[in-house]
Amino acid sequence: MIAEEIGSRNEASPVLGEAVAAGARLVRMALVVDPVFAADLSQLCGPLVWRAIRGPVGERLRAWYQVSDQHSRECALGAMLASGSDDFLDLLLPLLSGDDQQVRLRTYRACGTFHLTTLGPDWQRVVRGWGIEQRCDFVIQAVRDGGRPEIAEEFARTDQSAEVRREALRALDWVGSSEMLSRVLTELDDQTFETVLRDRVLDSIPPAMKQRALDTYERLVLGAEDPLARLELRRAAGALGATNISSGMKEDLRHWPAGPIADAKESLLRSVLDTIRPTDPAWVSNWIAERIIDGSLWPGTWIALVTSIAEDLRDVQFAKLCAEDLRHNDRTISVLAKVADAGLISRAFTELCRMSIEPATATEDDKQRRWATVRQLQDLFRAVSPHLAVAGTLAGLSAEITVVEYETVTELFGRVNGSEDSGLKGQLDEDLRQKLRRYLKDGLTVALAQDDFGGQLKAEAAIALAQVGEPADLPDLERLIAADIERVRRGRAARLGHQRGAMANGAATTWSTWYVRALVWLDPQNAESTLLALLSEPEYEQDAAQALVQIARADRSDDAVVSKFPSLPI
Repeated sequence: MIAEEIGSRNEASPVLGEAVAAGARLVRMALVVDPVFAADLSQLCGPLVWRAIRGPVGERLRAWYQVSDQHSRECALGAMLASGSDDFLDLLLPLLSGDDQQVRLRTYRACGTFHLTTLGPDWQRVVRGWGIEQRCDFVIQAVRDGGRPEIAEEFARTDQSAEVRREALRALDWVGSSEMLSRVLTELDDQTFETVLRDRVLDSIPPAMKQRALDTYERLVLGAEDPLARLELRRAAGALGATNISSGMKEDLRHWPAGPIADAKESLLRSVLDTIRPTDPAWVSNWIAERIIDGSLWPGTWIALVTSIAEDLRDVQFAKLCAEDLRHNDRTISVLAKVADAGLISRAFTELCRMSIEPATATEDDKQRRWATVRQLQDLFRAVSPHLAVAGTLAGLSAEITVVEYETVTELFGRVNGSEDSGLKGQLDEDLRQKLRRYLKDGLTVALAQDDFGGQLKAEAAIALAQVGEPADLPDLERLIAADIERVRRGRAARLGHQRGAMANGAATTWSTWYVRALVWLDPQNAESTLLALLSEPEYEQDAAQALVQIARADRSDDAVVSKFPSLPI
């Protein structure tokens, strides 16, 4: 405060001499403690005080600069810049005009505020003799750290380098000098103004230049051949308030180059889609879906934006899913699952049933393709919600229960997936659960009548029923378990009789862990009696004993029994 008061005295002040003397004493006192602070005070005290103390201050700072320690040299430079004097130009000029940008920036930043007086009274001539990069750095520092936007305005108007002029415009934009920026832009010819907009030199356009910018963007869009460049221009025009740009954006998106979209372009894409979505959300959803399918967009990031797709696109992709091996490409499945309804799932169920019947004339390639498409359709069922999967399946059932349809239903909903709960019970509404339960129970007669030598059909029927059934269905599980025990024993007898075939080979496949899991899922409170009875069956003895031990250790609540029951393999 004292230094600023001294610096405010003019030559007509009656106490000028006393003020200068006081300022000189103040600087000398500070010089003993902190040379940087002393230099800062000398600048605040004004040129008359500097004349009085330039000798000792200059000697001290130059001596400090000669110290080999880099930190000391930077502090000395900071003090020289803080003084605002051109006495140190012989040291500063080579650093500020050199080719090493890091050295230039460290020099500017050695002091908090850059004073133009450091470069002398003829600083314009000095700076204009520097290279382009050096002038760009100077403009930035003069505006951002020196608080002199008028310098950027001058350089934006008069510098011979287009790069320096652009940097000056950016500096004016950065500090928000809208009036100065408008004056410069008004003087630009159309070609230069187009360049400023096309190269996105400015983050904002002054209100006074808005209409000229909109007209220019319109001309640039008409002349741009690259669809991405047109989108950039349309987006910029939209930010200024341009209307009716959605149709042009959609046309440009139709010509977006194929292939994965780089991260650098995602911001542009999201902005454009956000502009179109309010007026045509269906178009945006369909475009994103197409790009997910062709591999341009990653499903995990973009699938949430898909809400619907065109019917013809859905039909084409569903046909591919049913006829082609997509080589574990889940993009089509993710899109179809996102837009699926009960009708589509019903069609998928019908296709699964059809594919379960293998033609006698099928070649090995046909079999491979069939296995791939079956897996793909099953993945579609797993990708949709359980409610939709069950509703679509029930809608596709025939009036009469058939073996093929029952096998397909149990395969879809009768799998052990490693989870510790019975899954479907908590995810279906009561009406849907009861319909699936009734179908599974009504089809048990069909299942039990099959020569299911491998045991898969009956085991999957047990798991499916356990997932949607009730304690009253425990006798149904017991019937299936009895049939499984009989299957294994018949197969072993056939093997002992040296028979070969499906019956003998099927005995090697055991499903006891699945049936025990089904018992505990269906009725954890009353499964103990059935498990105790199974201890006398060699085929079930080990799994039944393990389940009983787990139940005995657990609390009697359903949740505790389920939580302690071990996971089973798929």
